Amino acid sequence: MGLSSIVRSTFGFIKRHRVKLAIAVGGATCLYVYYSLRQKYLSISRALEEERESGANRLQDGFTSSLKHAHELLRKMLPEVREVVFKLADSDSLVRELQTTPVWAHKKGLWERLKVASFVRPIASVYAICILELVLVTKFNLVGRYMSSEKSMIELPSGFLTKQTQHKFVELARVSLFGSCMDILVRVIHQAVVEVVGPMQLDSRLTCADLVLAVVNIRKKVESTSKAVLREILVESCFSPAADDSRGVELENLTTLLQEEADILDNDDAATVLGTILDRAFE
Repeated sequence: MGLSSIVRSTFGFIKRHRVKLAIAVGGATCLYVYYSLRQKYLSISRALEEERESGANRLQDGFTSSLKHAHELLRKMLPEVREVVFKLADSDSLVRELQTTPVWAHKKGLWERLKVASFVRPIASVYAICILELVLVTKFNLVGRYMSSEKSMIELPSGFLTKQTQHKFVELARVSLFGSCMDILVRVIHQAVVEVVGPMQLDSRLTCADLVLAVVNIRKKVESTSKAVLREILVESCFSPAADDSRGVELENLTTLLQEEADILDNDDAATVLGTILDRAFE
């Protein structure tokens, strides 16, 4: 059989079975295209999943790092918190005055004030530390987010987050909270303590359960009647005259950070987080 016979035979076979062959070739092509597209889809899905996991891990690592730095700074600031609270809720001067006052009629009033101050000091300290923790964690999270954005090559203004801007942004927590914010906080707590503890007689015998109940009632008064005040303190902590020391681009960048922080803290979620921190602290 010659080559020409083979060619004629082949063409004849194709001609006779052209429909079947067309269907077979079309089916094979569809299967190939489907398989290729599916492999591409799976590859893209895996890449997106890995990217999501990587992003989630980066966020978790960033949050953990922010939490660590915030708590380290918080520990360093504890003596300052103690000093400011003890100065605003001064009981040492009352003790000295008691020691030098011979008349009981005068001493009774001093004992009443000392009773109130003995509750205000620890409760105000706990509130101040919890608020400071929330503010510091928020600040470090914001800084971490912008640093992550810079590493991801997201377009940001040149020199947006310099070391000086970072330092001043975090430092404002100390300047603001230890200023007018602490005055407001101590005044609110003092009022709640007077309402709850004031009616208690000086010679009353209080059990541990009585003290716990008193603290719970003080918290209820502070966090119900003064809920708006606590939010005001959180937002007020974002701003300070110290920001005026900055100039030009640094001032603009610092203002942007402070405004973002205020937006984060001025909502119900921040109030819920603060409540959780306070619950943990008062346990």
